Amino acid sequence: MRTALLLDGATYVVMAAAVLFLRTQRVPEPHQVEAGLWVGFDRVRRDRVLLVAVLGLGAAIFATVIVNVAEVFFVLDDIGAGPAAYGLVTALWPAAGVLGGWYASRFVGARALFEALTCGIVVMGVALAVSGAAVSLVAVGVGWMIGGGRPAPPSGSR
Repeated sequence: MRTALLLDGATYVVMAAAVLFLRTQRVPEPHQVEAGLWVGFDRVRRDRVLLVAVLGLGAAIFATVIVNVAEVFFVLDDIGAGPAAYGLVTALWPAAGVLGGWYASRFVGARALFEALTCGIVVMGVALAVSGAAVSLVAVGVGWMIGGGRPAPPSGSR
């Protein structure tokens, strides 16, 4: 267990280093410049598509976080797999997320992004449900790959 936690901590260090190497420069157009603490909340409130997307994605992420708490017991106890299998299964979700994010970069336009986000949320839910219903390490692995690789746009996409 200690090794798994150390490896998990190391992945956060790697992610932090990756963020430090990101270089972006965004210059807002004059009509987009707004000021104030609540600007983002106001924009979400006014844009119905954005509101539905944020609430739907928030609910999906909340459900996924709840699953994260139980997955260790599910994989180790219900399925009867060992710690290495648990580590592999939990690694599949973010690994597939990288591939899904790459694929999502192909979606252009607000409508395509919204449809991809909606489809991604549904796919994630179905993948989790199927993984939970089939008490098999292979089913869980495939479900985690599908759920993690859903074709949802990366955050900040337009």
